[in-house]
Amino acid sequence: IRYWCYGIMYTVQTHNMICSTGNTRTRNEDFSGEKSDISSCVPFYSHGWAAISDEERKTTDTGTHKTLKDRSVQVIMLGYTQPYPIPDKSESTPYIKNGFICYVPSQNKIMPRHDCIWNSTEETALSNPEPNTSNESDNVTTSEEEFDYDLLGITSDENPSWDADLVKQTSLPLITDDVTVVAPVIDRPPSSDFAAITPMETLKNPQRNDDTIELPTPPSDTRAKRTVKTTTKFAQYLNSRKPKAVANNTQQKPAVKQQSPLTVPTTLFEALTSPDASNWREAWETEMTRLAKRHSWDEIKIGEEINKAPIKSKYAFRVTVRPNGTLKYRCRLVACGYSQIKGDDYDATFAPTAKYRSLCIILHLAAVFGWDIQGIDFELAFLESDIDKEIYMTLPKDVYIDSINGKPVVVRLRKSLYGLKQAGELWYQLVNNLLVSYGYTRIIHDQCVYIKRDPTTGKVTIIICYVDDLLFVGNCPTTISNTIAHLLANVTNLTEMGEVKRYIGVDIKRDLERHTISLSQKPYIDKFIDEVLTEYKSSKPIPMSDQIDFSKEGDGSIEPIQDKVGQIRYMADKCRPDILTTAGILGSAATKPTKAHLKGIEHLARYLQGTKDDEIVLGGMDETVKLFGYTDASHLPDNSSKPRLGYCFFLNLTSGTIHARSIKDTTVSHSSCESEIKAIDAAIRQTIWLRGFLDELGFTQNEPTVLYTDSQSAKALADIFKIGSNSAHLVMRINYIHECIESGIVRLKYINTFNEVADILTKLLPVQLHERHTDFLLRGHNFIEPTTVVKPVVVKSNFKFNSAIGKFVHKLNKVKTKQ
Repeated sequence: IRYWCYGIMYTVQTHNMICSTGNTRTRNEDFSGEKSDISSCVPFYSHGWAAISDEERKTTDTGTHKTLKDRSVQVIMLGYTQPYPIPDKSESTPYIKNGFICYVPSQNKIMPRHDCIWNSTEETALSNPEPNTSNESDNVTTSEEEFDYDLLGITSDENPSWDADLVKQTSLPLITDDVTVVAPVIDRPPSSDFAAITPMETLKNPQRNDDTIELPTPPSDTRAKRTVKTTTKFAQYLNSRKPKAVANNTQQKPAVKQQSPLTVPTTLFEALTSPDASNWREAWETEMTRLAKRHSWDEIKIGEEINKAPIKSKYAFRVTVRPNGTLKYRCRLVACGYSQIKGDDYDATFAPTAKYRSLCIILHLAAVFGWDIQGIDFELAFLESDIDKEIYMTLPKDVYIDSINGKPVVVRLRKSLYGLKQAGELWYQLVNNLLVSYGYTRIIHDQCVYIKRDPTTGKVTIIICYVDDLLFVGNCPTTISNTIAHLLANVTNLTEMGEVKRYIGVDIKRDLERHTISLSQKPYIDKFIDEVLTEYKSSKPIPMSDQIDFSKEGDGSIEPIQDKVGQIRYMADKCRPDILTTAGILGSAATKPTKAHLKGIEHLARYLQGTKDDEIVLGGMDETVKLFGYTDASHLPDNSSKPRLGYCFFLNLTSGTIHARSIKDTTVSHSSCESEIKAIDAAIRQTIWLRGFLDELGFTQNEPTVLYTDSQSAKALADIFKIGSNSAHLVMRINYIHECIESGIVRLKYINTFNEVADILTKLLPVQLHERHTDFLLRGHNFIEPTTVVKPVVVKSNFKFNSAIGKFVHKLNKVKTKQ
């Protein structure tokens, strides 16, 4: 009696394979268009052996398997894993011919099996299992791999049935462990009415209208859930360093409520059978409706020949969190671009994006002169572009299956899709054509920045394009509103964001009274701190301690830290230039870190914990737009023979930096003077770009840009252009710097090390110097002309002077004390 449900299903499947419908065709033949193969049919309750896979054998505790008994298990046949056995049609068809639902007496479980050998004639080969007399005899458990019996149409009476108009039985496989199970899919709509109907309308085949099988809803609440292991070697390292709790001296981090992990499906079938099926179904309907409105493709009729192989496609699912904390379910049909052929399916793929330094310069000008800042966002931007090649694509099997030959439907693309290699380039060309045709001029120094000047009023409007996010900055509101209307007339979905509060992951806060704009990433920093620090710890005054030894090389025993290094680099490049040096040190061993690097990440997180509110402040009351910068180099940083170069630029004395960089040179330097020459060379090349960009915006730099350096020898070589025997190998660099000085592009000026702001970009500094330079980088500074008198620096007694700057400061304090 325990197996009566399997017996009924077995009887129905056998009846559909053998009994005809009156026209010498079986019901399965009417359904699939192929004759039923009964060669693999097995009598119900047959006994046999099922092979044990290698993965299952590894998880057993029986030791080494040497005999046949250890490599197989006794089973009893209860049914098929598919509605009927389907013969292998081709090597590419992922069907398993012998897939059975078996009862394993030795484990008292029902699970799917294949590679079975049945012995229905010799009953002596397998004795019938004795019934289990324990209280748990009727509770036959399922496999630990969560086999879904509802795919067989077996469910309890309290579960509601599925929507018969949505889900139908078809031959698309769903592979679960060692067995192939047929999944219900949605039939496609007629090709002629694709653009006019909703995605949920189905195509009914007259030959099988009466035989459509309704599938019941899976018991989502009763199935076991897999738990995802989140513990990493990095977290284990931090846990091992947790101090023991001390009474009245331990401050614990506030507890955060842990949410249950949300499983993101990989196929449409998994989405429609998940606990969140209604949400995924709504997201899927929205995606297909959008594609239908755009008429994204033309369906190839049956029998029509195509001259190239079609590419594949699939559904991509994602869950995002809205600003109010609710979940947003997203479904997107994407093309498998990896199957495209260069020259045949695509040519150009490069799509530029706006440079971050361009954004900082434009926001600085908007803050100083009070310009308006508005933003727009394109939804599904890549779907707006027309395709530039003849591309055919097969629609996903779990949605569209041809009712006649059972093959996926082939379409010819008319619009671009996400996943195509040229999708980004096509979208950029579309936006470029729309803006240029409306009178905008593309800036040469940044191909994603456009400018339009009113010839009568002289007002200016600037557009920054970062993929599908456009930022409008200018003092002509009429031009901005007309441009948005022009884009809205040519693009389907466009959302006006109004005054921008956040752009490309950076929070923008404006102060109209002080004429400033602040850039920060506090939410992103909080997320990084929560991932690194497992409990509350005191903050650190500097991002990295010079007492951590990074000279040793990793042996690969510690998990790589590329993800953490990427997060640190992202914060440093955007809004935290004070940690650029630390990001470079940690990034040098991202693939093979040591315990010192893990300790360094923890130290940096504790520093960010105390400075997470720091932000770059652009603008100010000074309306002068005068470019100047600092350049510096560290000759032997981090026990390395390759110098670290750094430079930063400002537009006035009351603004933070618009661009800062810290890079490690690729070649060895013979002296500190050579390192400084390399740093000046790199800063001059960046100066030329900044001057050209400002000139195109209308802020021409008529005077040479001042570059401050603390190396008198490097300045003398560049000014006098006197090449000696020790500097002969630098003749090309020095000649280039000298020509830039002679042509009026730059002017080198000496500044003492105490006022060298770029010093923080090349080496680790003591607390006071670090705080001083950080304040200059983020919040601007009142410029201090270089003098011979240096203010004494107060250094903590526990600081060890093992760095060059520490020894320098200590020496200056001793000299000042003697005087």
